[in-house]
Amino acid sequence: MKFEANKQYITELLGKEIIFKIPPYQRPYRWGIDECATLWRDMMLAFENHKEYFLGAIVAYERDKDTLDIIDGQQRLTTITLLFRAMYESFAQESDDGDYPKDFGKCIWQYKNNDGLMFDKYFLQSEVIADKDNEILKQLLSKDISFLDAYKKSKKTRISRYIENYRYFQEQIKSCKIDNSSGFLEFCDSLLKKQFFILLVKCDTQDSAITIFNTLNSRGMPLSSADMIKSYIYQNIKKSQEEQQEFSESWKDLESKIENSNNKIKDMDFLFNQYMYIIHAEHKDKDTTLPSVYDFFTKKESKKNYGAKDTKWLDEALPFISNLADFWINPAQYLTLEYKIYMDILSFFPNEAWKPFVSYLVWINRKCFKSEKFDKKTFSEEFAQLPALIKRITIGLINGQAGTTNVRDLVIAMNVCIKNEESFPDKKPIQEFDKENTGYYLASNPKKTKYILLLHAYLFSGFKEEIKEIEKLQVEHILPRKWQNINFNGWDKDAHEEYVEQIGNKILFERKLNIKCSNDMFATKQQEYKTSGIKEVQSLSKKAKDWLKKENIQKRNKEIYNKLKDYLQNNGVEEE
Repeated sequence: MKFEANKQYITELLGKEIIFKIPPYQRPYRWGIDECATLWRDMMLAFENHKEYFLGAIVAYERDKDTLDIIDGQQRLTTITLLFRAMYESFAQESDDGDYPKDFGKCIWQYKNNDGLMFDKYFLQSEVIADKDNEILKQLLSKDISFLDAYKKSKKTRISRYIENYRYFQEQIKSCKIDNSSGFLEFCDSLLKKQFFILLVKCDTQDSAITIFNTLNSRGMPLSSADMIKSYIYQNIKKSQEEQQEFSESWKDLESKIENSNNKIKDMDFLFNQYMYIIHAEHKDKDTTLPSVYDFFTKKESKKNYGAKDTKWLDEALPFISNLADFWINPAQYLTLEYKIYMDILSFFPNEAWKPFVSYLVWINRKCFKSEKFDKKTFSEEFAQLPALIKRITIGLINGQAGTTNVRDLVIAMNVCIKNEESFPDKKPIQEFDKENTGYYLASNPKKTKYILLLHAYLFSGFKEEIKEIEKLQVEHILPRKWQNINFNGWDKDAHEEYVEQIGNKILFERKLNIKCSNDMFATKQQEYKTSGIKEVQSLSKKAKDWLKKENIQKRNKEIYNKLKDYLQNNGVEEE
């Protein structure tokens, strides 16, 4: 691995007539007004204190003699270019402009002594296909930027980040000129001279650049594992220009899908992580020590990096991952009501380590996506495995063994069992609910409480009806959470403190109804309980008005435990 790292003043770097290319596999420009404001404020502060200012690192590799591909630093480099473009425009509009337009322009465009600035040859070039605003950047870096006038009348809540950030710098420059004209010119001189610098790390290969990038404490927006896998596929798997173009467009479509998913899918890393578990299961590997996602798909040195050992996995990745994204964005679109209910229950589980099990079921059903008419019933048949997963992870939850690692290891084993058509691992006995474990005091972890209560609510109804809008459900304290200093039915402050957080005193309740109930007494709450769509809550509305006693909460503790135990140990509603 060869590289060189040099301190370079920003105008010195930009004035070398090197083309800085942001390659196609990079993410779109993401910096907004907040990042621009921080950069501007820090630069002004450094100028006022007569101190050098470190603008950050740029990691790049030489595509050819006069071209650098930016691996890290595109957000800063683009933003600084927009600042210099605003500086150029500010001075170019003045009658007595001096050398400032030429000096700032030389940091944006090529310059020839006899011809001046060559406005069609700019140094910053973005090839990011997923960036829908790419054309706007090109227009901003041209000589004529009158196109911006059309955006002044735009009613869109957000226009291009390039335009928004350019206008921000325009406003700051205008304010500085008005407030302190001579001071502003001194600031311009400091920009053009040796005060603001970057660390340029120039590498001989892309792999070297990525390796160094991964070890740097960069202040920018780091590449994700998926970004680097995209680079690897683009360079090593898709050989022809046509393949690369098709791949880039497919990747762009998938990123747009994720961006519009309302956070149902966080990012591409999630999808590739699920894909890694799928491939791991396809190789019947129960080893729970997995590499990083990036290494799994790109490092051939390890025989267990199956995604790298056989290029077919990456060559065929995007069509399946796109289908997998569709599923995770809206499982209900693909599942019958019975299995949608199970997915709703799982969505309340305190961690997401169970998801590779579901993704593997999607993988098994992947041919269904190619059918002319999608059949929910056929697709859902494999999801009959979900109760087996729910039972095992719920037992772990109650027994205090449901951390991410515990669930992940279980899922790896269960996936291989599916591949081998073997029985799943035996279930463990469920512990009794008592004051020493998660039984009475599940409230110490609200996520666990909500999961147990949702599962119990479905057990109460026999899994027959879907509970609507589960994301809006809240934990309701039947005995009011706040003590009201009123003795009734044997309750006093000490008894309230002992029982209020027990599982038997809690139930899931619709948020809007829970707000109405507030801290009311049980008899008053019963009127709202009647209107609930949850059968278990409705049943409370039919209790005697003096039902809320210590012995009834104790009884409900045992009822919840027994119903869960009956289900989890295979003697209850569902059988595997």
